[in-house]
Amino acid sequence: MFQIGELAKRCGVTADTLRFYEKNTLIQPAGRSESGYRLYNEENQKQVRFILKAKELGLSLEEIKELLEIKLEATEHSCAEVKAITSAKL
Repeated sequence: MFQIGELAKRCGVTADTLRFYEKNTLIQPAGRSESGYRLYNEENQKQVRFILKAKELGLSLEEIKELLEIKLEATEHSCAEVKAITSAKL
């Protein structure tokens, strides 16, 4: 587990960007330290990299949020939903 500054460094973004993503429920810290600092893990790092790649492809933050939610739900409808969201962008 690592703090926000380390995640920002690993992903090439600022801590403010990560806070913005958290505020908009794109990512959630894996936990908090005893002193209240946000703690992140490798899964959070993958999520941030996914967000950055999706932004490069022209997806809006709302579309990215939908894709992240689909991943969490992982229903049988997931493929069709992903295709609907991304087809116009690719």
